[in-house]
Amino acid sequence: MAAIMYALPDLGQYCRSGLLFLASWALFIIYRTLLVERDPNTLPYFDRPPGKTGFSLRTYYRYYTDCGGLMREAYEKFLSKGKPVFIPGLGSRKELILPNTSMKWALAQPPHILNQRAGVLEQDCPKYLLGDDSFLTDPWQGLLIKAELQPSLDHVCAVMNIELEAAFSDYFGNDTDTWREIDLLSTVRKIIGRASSRFTVGEPLCRNEEYIKTTFDTVDQTHLETGITLLTPTLLQPIVGQFVSRRANARFAKLAQMIKSEYEHRLAMLQYPRGDPQIKDQEPSDYFQIMLRFAQRERPQDLASLETMTRRLFLANFGSMHRTSFQTANMLLNIVDSDVKYNTIDMLREEISRVLTQAGTEASDMASWNRAKLGQLLRADSVARETMRLNSFDNRGSVRKVLADGVITEDGLPLPRGTVLSFLGHPAQVDEDVYGDARKYDPFRFSRPHEATMAPASKAEGEEGKVAPSVPGLGAQSFVTTSPYHLPFGHGRTACPGRFLVDLELKMIVAYAVTRYDLEFPAAYGGKRPRPVWLCESMVPPKGAKIRVKRRKV
Repeated sequence: MAAIMYALPDLGQYCRSGLLFLASWALFIIYRTLLVERDPNTLPYFDRPPGKTGFSLRTYYRYYTDCGGLMREAYEKFLSKGKPVFIPGLGSRKELILPNTSMKWALAQPPHILNQRAGVLEQDCPKYLLGDDSFLTDPWQGLLIKAELQPSLDHVCAVMNIELEAAFSDYFGNDTDTWREIDLLSTVRKIIGRASSRFTVGEPLCRNEEYIKTTFDTVDQTHLETGITLLTPTLLQPIVGQFVSRRANARFAKLAQMIKSEYEHRLAMLQYPRGDPQIKDQEPSDYFQIMLRFAQRERPQDLASLETMTRRLFLANFGSMHRTSFQTANMLLNIVDSDVKYNTIDMLREEISRVLTQAGTEASDMASWNRAKLGQLLRADSVARETMRLNSFDNRGSVRKVLADGVITEDGLPLPRGTVLSFLGHPAQVDEDVYGDARKYDPFRFSRPHEATMAPASKAEGEEGKVAPSVPGLGAQSFVTTSPYHLPFGHGRTACPGRFLVDLELKMIVAYAVTRYDLEFPAAYGGKRPRPVWLCESMVPPKGAKIRVKRRKV
């Protein structure tokens, strides 16, 4: 849904979809008003008037216009007190939200009781846009990240070093005398697209601007069309989904043509085992090749289809390109915004220089980053985690669907088969009982306790921003750490495996941005970042946000 606002200029082509949507909603209102029976469930509905069935139209309206406030109020009135609650969802949906204290129970349930993939299918309806549920019921392209890519993260760092150096030079510029004003999100997308594509498809595609643009356009299109589909009543979703997905399918076809020659060239290599002398110096070591090798062994039906492999590659790119772009834009805005109070930029530069120097390299040698060095960037880690805490894209997570009868929570709540449940992220992440000054961005909130163990904290820093000790398990945490009170990547066994890759990517971007460039806001901003925007349940950087950059003389 977050891409809907970013795709507004294209909506003129959706007039027929709009009419179909309005007709669908008219049918829903008739059904809701005249035919629906009183919900027998005794659980509270958020803001439901006494004696009424379901949500009021005012509550539905608030979901679309003030979802952040709605979630916060639901958390404060119900979830923080250990009570579950229904909140509205897209279209006619209602979402059962459990209190965060119930997460340990939920994660302990086996998948034949509470199932994460079934919950995602219910939430995202991928079959209309991807053509098949198997892309999410068998998400092998994502699971390979943990099995195959994580052991070679130093190689990922090496190729990203090369691409980030070139991308920053191209899009931030090399002028050391003149400030350059850039549209932040569109520029970040180009940088992230190139860096991510370097380790997913390698050269030459990673520097093909049309390929990167088409990938992002496809992401935006699928978000838009998923949103339109989910806004319609359930009975009409198959019709609406098939109708609106035609444009996304055209974009998938364009992507397939772009990777076709590379796909065919690599298929020819698969007749040789990995490491064979005949292809040893020719076989790529990127993620697409890892996917092809796996498909050859385990999913030959997928390997045989260019269309299927294109969509699998698209899904692999989704997290590393789309959400990382939002995260990076927000992170850079927060770094500049917090600089006056926390001296954020110089503090980051000092740490980067120290880590590189201690490793025996020059302080300006950005090409030497590897996993071990990046792991020592405690302040950069904290800057990224604090941005995720306050500005996460997804704000409802750990979705599960009940697949068995007779399921009862630890608090005695019966959950009928077919129930979809989830947990709220953002309200828990700004809970004052969990985090001190929870609504304030403190760039070194999470690094300060680490550094305090190595040297006494300065009087100026004091106890500000410290994680409150009242919640077990919380303390000085890293970017990749998840908990019931930090859900940008989910939590438990099904937490996003790609977060370790995003961790490295964000730290390298911070290092390049603050070491190579001076950063500031346009004068019109008055030194303050533009506020992020809530689009239903998602939070995104404001469209058109700008920063000014100038290459440093180092």
